[in-house]
Amino acid sequence: MYDHIRKLGPAGVTALLAVAMTHNAWAASDFLGDLDISGYIRAEYGDGDRYPEEDGGDRFEVNQISVLFEALYGDFEAVLLLGATNVTGDSVDSEAFIPEAFIVWNGFTGAGSALSAGVQPLLFGLKAAGFPGDRSVQSSLEFGGAGGFAVSNQSGPALILSYDVGETSVFRAGAFDTSSSTAEYFEDSGLGNINGSSLSDNYFFDLRYQPQGERGFYAFAGIEERYIGDAIDAKRSISDVGVGFQNPLFDLSYEWIELDGDFVGTISDETYSIAELTLHLSQQVDFIADWSEADESKLETMRFGLAYKLNAVLDLQLEYSEDDLAAVGDRPEAVNVDSIDVRLTYNF
Repeated sequence: MYDHIRKLGPAGVTALLAVAMTHNAWAASDFLGDLDISGYIRAEYGDGDRYPEEDGGDRFEVNQISVLFEALYGDFEAVLLLGATNVTGDSVDSEAFIPEAFIVWNGFTGAGSALSAGVQPLLFGLKAAGFPGDRSVQSSLEFGGAGGFAVSNQSGPALILSYDVGETSVFRAGAFDTSSSTAEYFEDSGLGNINGSSLSDNYFFDLRYQPQGERGFYAFAGIEERYIGDAIDAKRSISDVGVGFQNPLFDLSYEWIELDGDFVGTISDETYSIAELTLHLSQQVDFIADWSEADESKLETMRFGLAYKLNAVLDLQLEYSEDDLAAVGDRPEAVNVDSIDVRLTYNF
């Protein structure tokens, strides 16, 4: 969910490809100082009733390119992420954009503290992420899959302050802004009450526990207030708690999210349940499975598959996914869609 993205158009996609192909030369340039450049190019093929028959019932595309610039100077770090989607599709649909551009001041109030400012992922949730989001090819509910609200993939202009709590926990407080507004709704209705989101309307607090190394329990708890917009000139709440256990053999987690019904158009508050399992079959192969459910919206997603690390730069992912949408509210008939997807990623 990116409310503040600068779209660069088809020409930007071409420029992004050029940057990706010449990243080693940029990183070696002395005048750029301590600069690290990384990224990936993803090609995907999918087949199933998830894809409309009018489009052939399948898809094949280089659907994502990402180039990450990280520059470090003393206690300051600058992060710039360039992204592109639908690279091999119709040029009208191809887009290059900037999902992340922010600065981090490490040691803002002393050791163990940091302040980040700019367009950045909020990272609110047990396994939250920025661009591109979910680990699976088809997103689960908390990343917007099956029409869910993308709690774990929120992004925008933000100020985030973090403090280390001991050696294994981090407390964060943040304020952010969105493009949400009541303008269009009230202009159409003639009521004349036009408002929009401001920094004071959107904020969160969270605490994350992460053990050192790759063994033991990890946990997350957070609360968020976010402006709704459209017909609702008010902010509403999100609560999130999750726990997991990891070791060299597996990673198992469960997360519970409660959202005000206004986020998803339900009468009662919505709740998401998310369970994820990763089995490390070898150093090169992981088995991945996850399940998510929305109680009020009657949505359910399931994904499972294999992730192969082919070599130092190539990853291959095979996945079966299914979304079940029960008949409820303005959805008079149940909907079931599934697909088999293959993703090849080149990392640099």
